[in-house]
Amino acid sequence: MGVTAGLLVDAIVHWHLAEPFGLAAPGGWGGDTVFRLQASAAAIAALLVLLTGRLAAYAFGLLVAGSALAAVLAATWFVTPALGPIPAMHDPAWYPLKTLSAVAEGMAAVLAIAALLPRRRSEPLGQTPQRNRQNG
Repeated sequence: MGVTAGLLVDAIVHWHLAEPFGLAAPGGWGGDTVFRLQASAAAIAALLVLLTGRLAAYAFGLLVAGSALAAVLAATWFVTPALGPIPAMHDPAWYPLKTLSAVAEGMAAVLAIAALLPRRRSEPLGQTPQRNRQNG
């Protein structure tokens, strides 16, 4: 449920912030388009995780949340150059919605990684699994 929640927060914040980042890039997309694409990808990933629970959905959620977190950190610390139609971005300030989005993306990414890790049957705390008596 945490992956879904993190992705939904990411989607809502990006959709809400799209308009203020609507500066047009000459010959490319504006920041509003990039933010709306991110919001859409996060919403789709959240629905896939929620409705299917499949490993592929968690992998897609990790890709969406991880790339969004990497982008927000890069755009905060560096002037990111334009990449194809994607405009150059730099936003060094941390404000509540940006912080909320980054935390939600980080949480979704970490929980998606945890969901993708192989699982062992859980044993009660402090006990080790009993060996098969035939194999010693």
